Amino acid sequence: MNGLCATTTYKDACIKSLSSLTRNSGNNNPQQYFKSGINMALDEITKASYLPNTLLPKANSKRATSALTTCKELLEQSIDRLKMASDQVGVGDLHSTLKDPTAILNLRLELGDVNTFSTNCLDEFVEAHDPQLQQLMQDGITNAKELAVNMLDVVSTYQF
Repeated sequence: MNGLCATTTYKDACIKSLSSLTRNSGNNNPQQYFKSGINMALDEITKASYLPNTLLPKANSKRATSALTTCKELLEQSIDRLKMASDQVGVGDLHSTLKDPTAILNLRLELGDVNTFSTNCLDEFVEAHDPQLQQLMQDGITNAKELAVNMLDVVSTYQF
């Protein structure tokens, strides 16, 4: 697990999230860690996707309301990308998938999109001049974003 997390942007978050898998399953297979990491990111982004609706009553301008609407759409797109990544690593031989250059490229694109969508979501609040909502949204998507970025780092650098 430490080897898998060595090249990640958020090393502590990687080790913390993946170590919970070891405690729960006793499995220490890097491919399974990667697969589980994608599924954990999917779970986190799914939880975060409810946040814009929860925050809507706190929006005090049309621009803030628009930012929340845009965030909801971007988080839904992130869910779609993570589902594609999960489907890709969930079928067939995982080892072969992680050795296939086309599969790796697709995974990198899907995970990169999640990072981009998360960043764009938060940028919406800068334009809305609503730092309170921005902070609440950032707090809500941090885990999901860090997991997705870490899995992008892993698929980009780890030699499975």
